[in-house]
Amino acid sequence: MNQPDANQPSPYEIVNNPASADWQLGQAASQAPELQPQIAAHPGASDNLLHWLTQQGTPQGQAAARQALANRGVGGGYGQGAPGASESLGTSGSVGGSAGAGYGPGAGPGFGDGAGAGPAPKKSKTGLIIGIIAGGTVVVLGLVIGGIFIFRGLFAAMDSDPVVEDDSSAAESTEVAPSDSGIPDSSGDVELETSQGETVSVPIEASGDGVLVGFADAPVTLDYYFDFSCPHCVDYHGAMGEAFQTGIADGDIQVRYHMINIVSEYGTLAGAATAATVQYEPKQFFTVMDALFAIPNSEQSSMDRTEYALAVEDAGVESADVYAVIEGGNYEDWILSSTDQALGDGVGGTPWLAQDGEQVSPLPNTLAELQSLASK
Repeated sequence: MNQPDANQPSPYEIVNNPASADWQLGQAASQAPELQPQIAAHPGASDNLLHWLTQQGTPQGQAAARQALANRGVGGGYGQGAPGASESLGTSGSVGGSAGAGYGPGAGPGFGDGAGAGPAPKKSKTGLIIGIIAGGTVVVLGLVIGGIFIFRGLFAAMDSDPVVEDDSSAAESTEVAPSDSGIPDSSGDVELETSQGETVSVPIEASGDGVLVGFADAPVTLDYYFDFSCPHCVDYHGAMGEAFQTGIADGDIQVRYHMINIVSEYGTLAGAATAATVQYEPKQFFTVMDALFAIPNSEQSSMDRTEYALAVEDAGVESADVYAVIEGGNYEDWILSSTDQALGDGVGGTPWLAQDGEQVSPLPNTLAELQSLASK
């Protein structure tokens, strides 16, 4: 499991550093609401962050953000009835029950009631990570749950007037190769190790519904939703990624992996890079997943398509087709549509595990707990 970075700056240090990145300011705005007026005046605060503060900040933060937007000549707020965070909030209980120990810095007991979520964001190079990484195992949308504070509706509200960075990769060709529809459609085998240390070849099949890994006669099929940009997904993968693979190799479970994007928009690029890999080199699915989860969020938040192509090459992918479709952005729309589908199906955050359409809560913390799902 990843350990907290002891050198991570405090919210006060972030605010007082003129070079702080936008995503750091977003974290500070959630962790220390009293600093929101200073954050609104920070030179690194994007229009997106200021718009969020006008809707979800403290009264002082809202006023400061509106003034900052006015100084920039940008209108504040999203307008009456806009699809913002306020529409997506509620107490529908989409994350029910209590959980075991959480993952991430300061993790403690799990989470309580959750909330629904708004529609998917449009893609751009960067996004905001607005959250307190403490307590619970799930990045929940729309409420403070176990100390986690993520607004899915924030990104939807920005769709009407997105901030687009000057990114040369945006001008790159997005032409889909003749053999590639933009939706994964492949099959093959991936080598995994059983609990007895034996290496076995396991079927893997990619489709519009996700990446299914495991033997057809496994007693249970689980749906596992994750976001490469979700800090708790990073930690949960570090703790349980190998256990999932072992359970699959032992024939106890079959897992359908769903790559979606909720937290920061680089999750779309990482998910699309993984989809490209499984399309042309399905045997490298877990290798690439492990490699991308290992790249710090501070580094991935500035990565472009070319850098993701290089990352999968470094992980061992050899197909030139993989590099080409990553740089073409072929699977990015699929990641976004998969996110919409997941939210429509009731997925309330990530990481999220479902069995027969019902959320598994708390998340399994050991291989034994994972295998026990086969008897339910």
